[in-house]
Amino acid sequence: MHRRTLLTAASFGIAGHAHAQSGEWPARPVTITVHGGTLDLPLHAGSQRPAPTFSPGAASSSENPDGVSWTITRDVLRDVTTCAVDHGTDYDVPHGRACEHYAGAVVVDNQTFAQHASAECSLGLTWPGVDVRVASKMRVDVGADGYEVSISATAWEEGAQVSHREWAEHLPR
Repeated sequence: MHRRTLLTAASFGIAGHAHAQSGEWPARPVTITVHGGTLDLPLHAGSQRPAPTFSPGAASSSENPDGVSWTITRDVLRDVTTCAVDHGTDYDVPHGRACEHYAGAVVVDNQTFAQHASAECSLGLTWPGVDVRVASKMRVDVGADGYEVSISATAWEEGAQVSHREWAEHLPR
């Protein structure tokens, strides 16, 4: 089921970004003006189940933000915007200790619209006679003809590296 909505002759400015399908790369800001037409939106046909009820949420989060960094940075000189997250924790597990750390960033050059994302993750477990850790890294670069993806994973036992693998692939648009 769809609902059809007639768009009037008034103009609607829609801000967006051109992308590789438009034949131009890198993406750049564009404005589209719609002077008329129709817009078909799907409608949910319903269900035999009753609508869910939700209780109001708390006035503030119960999550502890200690050790968590969630930032948006604008480098004015280079005209680059970065959104980054970094957090980790250590905690007790049966017979030992565990640690985990996560970090990642999305970076956009506001002049060229070049962009990439990167992430790192490490997990460790220790208990009497055992000390193991794994870490992985990923980076995705967005280009005119696709995505360059690279991933690495490394494992350590008792502080000595026991395994390392790397993958790289180009994914076309």
